[in-house]
Formats: sequence, structure tokens, C-alpha cells
Amino acid sequence: MEGAKIIFGAVANKAFVAEKAAAALVGTELDETALDLAVEALDKELVDPTSDSKASGAYRKRLAKVLLKETLRKAASRGAGCLRALW
Repeated sequence: MEGAKIIFGAVANKAFVAEKAAAALVGTELDETALDLAVEALDKELVDPTSDSKASGAYRKRLAKVLLKETLRKAASRGAGCLRALW
């Protein structure tokens, strides 16, 4: 992968740009090791997600990690050039 940008809504007061998670993907083939590294990076950089009456910060963080991995798996299975259209 030549470049990546990962942005989440609903984990902070504004859109959250996961720069370290995206950087972990650059230069990889989107294999399971790369996905695990991106999720690990997200875990470290998403320090204090928003909690409110709808969801706790811990739940939002867990969901963000699951969605990241599943979305990247789907992208890898579709092949090159498909990432922009996923979400």
C-alpha cells in the first residue's frame, strides 16, 4: 500500500484521524500482520474516546478496532484500488 488515511466519526467530539494506524499500513500488502499492526497503533493513539449516554468510550474504542480490521480485510479481499469506496 502506497498511502492510507483512516478517519473515524463518533469516537471523539470531531472526526478522529488515525494517523499512526494509517502509517502502519504504508508499504504493506494488507496481510494479517499489517492489519494487526494497524489495530495495535489505533489502540495506542485512540487514548480517550468520548463517552455519553449512548456508548462508553471503552465500547467505542473496541468497536473502532473491530471495524478497522474488518474493513481492511474486506479491502484486501477486493484487491487494489478498492479502498476509497469502502466507507
